[in-house]
Amino acid sequence: MIDLERRTSARAELRLPVRLYSKEFHPKPMEIHTYTVDVSSGGVLLNSPRPLRVGSTLAVSLQVPSDISGSAFSQFKRKAIVIHEQSQAGGELCYGLKFEGPMQLRSPIWEAT
Repeated sequence: MIDLERRTSARAELRLPVRLYSKEFHPKPMEIHTYTVDVSSGGVLLNSPRPLRVGSTLAVSLQVPSDISGSAFSQFKRKAIVIHEQSQAGGELCYGLKFEGPMQLRSPIWEAT
């Protein structure tokens, strides 16, 4: 069994709007609007109103504030893989997603250890 989660970058607790797209779950493409729980340059932890399959690939569109992104263009788009599922207090499900490539952001929050 391969361990898909190997945290290599610092995480910051940020609630950012995110859209998820997938063709793997339904005959029609699925689109989910939700928010992140925390973010790193390598991935996100987010809530999902719908179940996601660990190992599935999603297209992610993340709105990043310009003070974090370092530019006026603050929409980040990347493919990501669902690497784990976890239950939160109150029964909500959260999912860890790993980006196929790192976010290139200029902010001290990514430099924390």
